[in-house]
Amino acid sequence: MTSDKRIVIGLVGRKGSGKGTVARLIKDRYGATIYRFSDLLRDILDSLYIDKSRDNLIHLSEILRDGFGQTILRDAMVKQVQQDPSRLVVIDGIRRLDDLSRLDELGDFHLVDVTAPIELRYERIQQRVENAGESTDTMEQFQATETAPTEITIADVEARAQEKIENLGSYDDLATKVDDLVNRIKHA
Repeated sequence: MTSDKRIVIGLVGRKGSGKGTVARLIKDRYGATIYRFSDLLRDILDSLYIDKSRDNLIHLSEILRDGFGQTILRDAMVKQVQQDPSRLVVIDGIRRLDDLSRLDELGDFHLVDVTAPIELRYERIQQRVENAGESTDTMEQFQATETAPTEITIADVEARAQEKIENLGSYDDLATKVDDLVNRIKHA
């Protein structure tokens, strides 16, 4: 890899798998800029003073894709990243094959699948306060959201990942895995 080529790390994984923690580790340890597909949706919901619940995020995503084309969020993401001079970028929350299709134009692109068992992911969601109402969901509700239109396509993207991080242990364990990943990518 030449030193002037931008490195783009794309993260895919189920909710609660630790994608956001992986992204923050790469930012804190290596100075990456983080972009999240869900932030595009959150910004719109904020502007409209609508709760950022998972249901509202899913509904808005469907409305935008149905109204403006299936690649509307991907195209917005590509434009944002193209305007950023950062040499290391993390794109968090890739959920659809359509979203993947142009990301390799942004630099030396690496897709990473962040995984964890459903019980651990449910436990993590109960502890975080990211989306309105999520921390009070039952396990059955949590499992049901995994069949939402924005979630069922994740498996297709996961199947394309070149790298995998199993997020099963402590924060320090995850940090070690992230360091190994970034060092492999930087020296590829």
